[in-house]
Amino acid sequence: MKKQNVKKQLTDLQIRLSENVKRLRTKAELSQQALAQTSGVHRTHVSLIERCACNPSLGLLSRLAVTFKVRVVDLLR
Repeated sequence: MKKQNVKKQLTDLQIRLSENVKRLRTKAELSQQALAQTSGVHRTHVSLIERCACNPSLGLLSRLAVTFKVRVVDLLR
């Protein structure tokens, strides 16, 4: 697989993750701060995820998924 294709796939996943986290957070009527406190994730990480500005760890994704009562894979679809 070409490096450019891998980079595009990662970008696509970041965009999907960003959109899903923001959608689920809004649906749950949570601020970024409230989501951070509920999930044990720092608020700046929530902001970075929603802006596609970081690559969160699997542990962080797991904490968000548990908070939203979804599977990790659902955050990436």
